[in-house]
Amino acid sequence: MAEVELKKEDGTDKAPPDQNAMSEMLNKIGKCALRHDEMLVLRNAAAADIAAEAATKHAAEAAEPGVETRSELNEWLKWAKERAEEHANTAHPRKKRADGAVEKLKFLAPANDVLDAVGLVPTLYLDFLKFCSGYCLLGALLSVPSYAFSAARAHEVFSAVALDTYPTALLQLSIAARSECRDDGCKTMNTVAGLLEALFSVLLFLGVRRFRTRVKAINDVNEANNVFTSEYAIQLHGMPPDATKEEIKEHLETVVAAATGKSREECAVWDVALITDCASVLRNAVQQTPLEREYAINERKLRIEYAFRKERPDGWPQTQVIGELKTYVESLSSRLLKTRMGITASTSITNVRGAFVTFEEQPARNAALKLYPGGWGYIAQPKARRFRSTTPSGCCDKGWRLRAFAPPQPRDLLHENLPYRLLRLDFKAFTTFCRRLIATALLVAFLLVSFGVIIGVNAAKMDPDALFSDLDPETKEIIVDSLFPLLASIILVVVNTSIVIIVSSLGEFERYPTLSGMHQNKAVTIFLAQAFNTGFVTLLLMAAPPPEFYRFYEPNCLCPKLFCCGIGAKGLIMRGPHLTMSWLWHLDVGTLLVSAMIVQAITALTAPWVPYIMFNCKMRFSANGKRHRADMEKLYSGPKFDLPTFLGKAYAHFFVVIAYAGVLPILYLTGAAFFIGSWLCERFALLYLHTTPPPYSYQLIEATLWWMPWTVVLHVGFTFWGFAELPTWRVRAGTWSRPFDNQTLWEAMDEPKQMNTDAGVLELPVLKYWLTSIYDVPNHVNSLPTIALFVLFLLLLLVLVLMCACATCCCCWPAGGVSCRRNKSRVTPQTTSEDKADEGDGAHAVVDPPFSKMLVGVTRENVRVLNGQVIHDFQRGIKDTRLTRLLRWTPTALMFRMLGMAERLDQPISDAEWETAEPVFSKLTGAADISYQPEFHPTYETAWTFLANPTKLQAFVAGEKLAEELEKAKARALAAQKAAEDGWKNRHTHQENAEEPDD
Repeated sequence: MAEVELKKEDGTDKAPPDQNAMSEMLNKIGKCALRHDEMLVLRNAAAADIAAEAATKHAAEAAEPGVETRSELNEWLKWAKERAEEHANTAHPRKKRADGAVEKLKFLAPANDVLDAVGLVPTLYLDFLKFCSGYCLLGALLSVPSYAFSAARAHEVFSAVALDTYPTALLQLSIAARSECRDDGCKTMNTVAGLLEALFSVLLFLGVRRFRTRVKAINDVNEANNVFTSEYAIQLHGMPPDATKEEIKEHLETVVAAATGKSREECAVWDVALITDCASVLRNAVQQTPLEREYAINERKLRIEYAFRKERPDGWPQTQVIGELKTYVESLSSRLLKTRMGITASTSITNVRGAFVTFEEQPARNAALKLYPGGWGYIAQPKARRFRSTTPSGCCDKGWRLRAFAPPQPRDLLHENLPYRLLRLDFKAFTTFCRRLIATALLVAFLLVSFGVIIGVNAAKMDPDALFSDLDPETKEIIVDSLFPLLASIILVVVNTSIVIIVSSLGEFERYPTLSGMHQNKAVTIFLAQAFNTGFVTLLLMAAPPPEFYRFYEPNCLCPKLFCCGIGAKGLIMRGPHLTMSWLWHLDVGTLLVSAMIVQAITALTAPWVPYIMFNCKMRFSANGKRHRADMEKLYSGPKFDLPTFLGKAYAHFFVVIAYAGVLPILYLTGAAFFIGSWLCERFALLYLHTTPPPYSYQLIEATLWWMPWTVVLHVGFTFWGFAELPTWRVRAGTWSRPFDNQTLWEAMDEPKQMNTDAGVLELPVLKYWLTSIYDVPNHVNSLPTIALFVLFLLLLLVLVLMCACATCCCCWPAGGVSCRRNKSRVTPQTTSEDKADEGDGAHAVVDPPFSKMLVGVTRENVRVLNGQVIHDFQRGIKDTRLTRLLRWTPTALMFRMLGMAERLDQPISDAEWETAEPVFSKLTGAADISYQPEFHPTYETAWTFLANPTKLQAFVAGEKLAEELEKAKARALAAQKAAEDGWKNRHTHQENAEEPDD
């Protein structure tokens, strides 16, 4: 590859050859839509409005100061810092005042201001942190008596060395500290503690239900307050590769009009954006654009350094800097040449893989979704509805079957991944499946590292004499019980951090078609991997297999090797001696869990301050070294807010804390510290460090909370298992005894007759062998608190199973015509009698104004604002009864009120208040929120700006904005808006005249 020669004196170099191939392909992709030119005008108008507002405040914006001397550099730095601060006001969360000015949000800003600045999903994430901290504090409050009694009785169980060293000193607050006391006061305390844990579990379950319901209700209100383009559009697949946008428009208008009996105007298609086989072009453009920008920035630096040397040579340091910049610019030029030439091999960018169709009216869009379903409806699709079916009643011309989906928002798409849909079942879909399989395999392989670490720790704990035969017993105890668990907990945290890095790096590799899908998978994967690694690896490795089950193949598992079988002392799992949660289990497993959670909390609370300090240090010390406006703006922008990572880690932490807090109550305190600290740190970072988060989909929160009720069930189960080891009051006559009588695996195998077959309360003759002889489950129900916890566990499990069964039946059982769709929002801004009649079959009841009218702007009478609060028409029919007032004082309602999450969405509104409220004005603005073309998506927009039109790159290098072009763009936008408004008025006037009866 030939290198580009630089001019030796002034530092300017020949720009790399123009990207004609890239320009041509991008322009072809951009024109695969009906409304391409109109969207260009709309985008330019939005840019013109923003630039015009900035120009009125800063008249010097028209031309960037030139830099030929060092004195001119100082003027340019002052100018660039001012522009960078203005850019920061647009990139960071800011409060917008009525006069158009912006200001930084206060740390304790009202919830509505934070919601407007950062969006719905980050606000719900902060609410989740508040929810977790509130219930951790409630659990700690209910555990105060347990803390006091455990600390007073810990010396009866654990040695003085264990209580004086970390992390075994934390066992003073575990329930194992009361496992050897047999006096009446201790039994009473254990009974009260068990019943309080049952009460906490009920309150937590109700709180989880309330939180999930609140998330859905807030989203319903948010959807009612706004109008989205996806409510007018469908995602269509199944057409041939040579289909055109005009054919798709004609076909859908004809089919929908024939099926609904409406006119073609009522079923009009507003826009068709084709999904083409353009993945390679888009990927190349996204990779090439940063190189173009970096090339422009460094080329400018080189020219300035040459100018400085011409003004006043500074000797060898200056020559060295120029040499390094020259080498780097040459390298960038070579990389650009390779990147631009690599795209010329792409020849199939016009092959159609699908289309996004935007209708003028919502009823037509809803009808299209019904006409082209999946499943049996797709297989038995009538020929009249198929694409290019010229003989609907014939047997030879079968046509192309189409299938419609509800689309995501335009900003939510990853267009380069759309050709790789798994549902296509072709070679590209197979490669996507292989990518995701590879990513999962890498993650599972990495989790095996954690298994190896815990196995190594177990080996030392199981046979310390073999490793430390020369040490005294006290030192050996410190090393085995304190040092090894601390080391293992640190390694666990390191593995968790590595999991985050691996999942983040594999997100784009897995080719998700939407940003929300990628973010949701990232959050769930981090949650599951960290929860399993922290909460279950140690438990599985240190548990003992059932004695009677292990007895039969024990001889085959005793060998000098490290692994001999599946379970047992030489197996992959269950290598420990613990049959129950005895005090030895707490010493081996509980210590490691608590220590890992503390280290993880410390890491999470200190990590956000590192980028904040680095961000401020860079702005303070490296701003004077910038030579390009884009470089300065990037410096003032700050890092992105990686919400999926924060969300996955918070999920995992709450899961482990709640699962084990019943037997390790200190986790309530560590969890409260983690979530309170996370709320303070991440709210501060969100408002003052990170750039404004992207518009995450509501599904990122709603669809990832499925695990919360199951965590409560797990909490009750582990608490029941642990309290079976505590001396408490029995229900029937007889002395209290433990299940397995505190035996380890080898003791239970050597003396099987000593197992406590009469310890429990339950008598299950049929299951006696399987539940008593194998794992002694009925004998864990040996006291009043274990009865309460066991019954509660079964009830909660039954409730969740019934809920899952009902959800499955609603989706799969064809009784009553119930369709498998998302539950209809109870907030309906505008409904008609026809829509209400269709509610039973799953149709959307929300009908917004025509799409073209939303582009101009419309006043919606059924959504109004009263004293700064959005109210809805349905609230006029709500009655405030004695029951509703009483429900506001339940424990769950009080908890949410104390946490500031008790917005009363069902608050009644009087007719007088409704009349005084102002209607909401709604308008769809910005091409990125209206069009499904990749040209207007933020991810690819810069590529079109600087690659599809190379002259734009020169404007970027110069940093100039011509006022004449801005005025022309603004004039074109106003003309387009006026034309759209006139067209809508003429159309509806014509309809009204047609509907008037004849005289």
